[in-house]
Amino acid sequence: MSDSAPASATRATAGDFLIKSVAKGGLDLGTAGSSAVLLAILLGLMGWARLREGRTAEVSRVAT
Repeated sequence: MSDSAPASATRATAGDFLIKSVAKGGLDLGTAGSSAVLLAILLGLMGWARLREGRTAEVSRVAT
């Protein structure tokens, strides 16, 4: 059995942190704000992966 938390628990924790009030240790972004932040992170990571994939493919073409 794995000691790591399931992904759904991690998402819930990140969402709670973004939604909680500042007094309770959160960022108080609300539901829409937290969704926007998580969407921006997701799109940023997808863009970064795509750039890395393109650079890797370019290096492979030059090497052959």
